[in-house]
Amino acid sequence: MDNHCDLELNNALTITPKHILIKNEDETLIDIYDDKMVFVRGDLIELDSKQQKLVTEYAASLRAAIPDIGEIAIEAVDIAFQGIQAAFGQMPENSKLSSKFDEIKTKIKDKYESEDSHYSFSNGEFNHQIDGSGIDESVEELMEDMIPSLIGGLISNIGNSIANGESSFSDLDNLDDRIEQEIESRADEIEIKANKFCEKLKLVDKMEDELTASNSKFANFDLIKINENDDYEDR
Repeated sequence: MDNHCDLELNNALTITPKHILIKNEDETLIDIYDDKMVFVRGDLIELDSKQQKLVTEYAASLRAAIPDIGEIAIEAVDIAFQGIQAAFGQMPENSKLSSKFDEIKTKIKDKYESEDSHYSFSNGEFNHQIDGSGIDESVEELMEDMIPSLIGGLISNIGNSIANGESSFSDLDNLDDRIEQEIESRADEIEIKANKFCEKLKLVDKMEDELTASNSKFANFDLIKINENDDYEDR
């Protein structure tokens, strides 16, 4: 997934059933109440019909983005585990590894599937962060812990094969191809979802620009920061 845009938050974000709060440290810069009333540093802003429409769409888009992030992150973790299974096969260590991956997925669900619809994100954090570290970092740390055991299990299997007079080592045949076949189609699906998600957030960013241009009091309405990769292509 290297051709979609990278998303960040310029400010902290808190979402509740009634509020969307954009904060700088402890100060609330923007409070969108009931997805229609806007307070800037505590002052209610009068909106014209166009601004009202933008604010309502903006709030709805932010709320809709949260489960999308969780879904993409969980599918990415599933793909990582599928690749490991394709590489190392069904070994005893895989049961422990599966439990660890389940723990990562549970943390993702806890963050993005809140039953009470309360969410909090630090500035810079919106995309795939759990417990202060990203999904990629969490999987990488897990693999650093587990790879020695997995390789040890694989070597043990090879040793047993040799002891039993087997020398074909068929489990190692076309290993790269097996891994690629296992994860390629699902990786492509996530790529499509990630690009669509990015397009949605680009529209949110555009709404911010329009609101800022329409009224000087919206000067702090700059939550979404999008860093597009050079090879990103609009779809």
